Amino acid sequence: MEVTGIKDITIETGKDIYAIKSEKNTDIPEWLALFLEEEKIVKVKIYDNKYYQRIILKEKKDKKLSSLDDDFYEISEISLKKTDPAYRKKLAISLKELIDLRTRKLMQFAIQNAEIKIPHRERVLYNRIRNEITNWFADVEGIFDGDRV
Repeated sequence: MEVTGIKDITIETGKDIYAIKSEKNTDIPEWLALFLEEEKIVKVKIYDNKYYQRIILKEKKDKKLSSLDDDFYEISEISLKKTDPAYRKKLAISLKELIDLRTRKLMQFAIQNAEIKIPHRERVLYNRIRNEITNWFADVEGIFDGDRV
């Protein structure tokens, strides 16, 4: 997860060492990012409504899927939790619109059995859809091959 350092510190987690530098962006595991943010050592990256609106426009203009950060959904969840309650509904509506647009495209790509680069949560959905479509086509083709007569 992308964070911005508030303080300079080096953290050793047993097998990994993370160097946090003030005002520098770095990637660290989500659990560590959330802990260090509570300790006021880092600031976790969050998305605002302008970010979602830019991606929504890209999704509407292009047939391809816009590139998203690998931790897009995790950052979106944190963004919603951290957002002022008065603003949260607006952010949630934009996020839902974006997810709806992307889900439709995922379905189209699944039908084409395309290889695409998407965040993990979308990959899980995409693989399920693709498997269901593959199985469905195999079942329907059995009708035409005479396997069902």
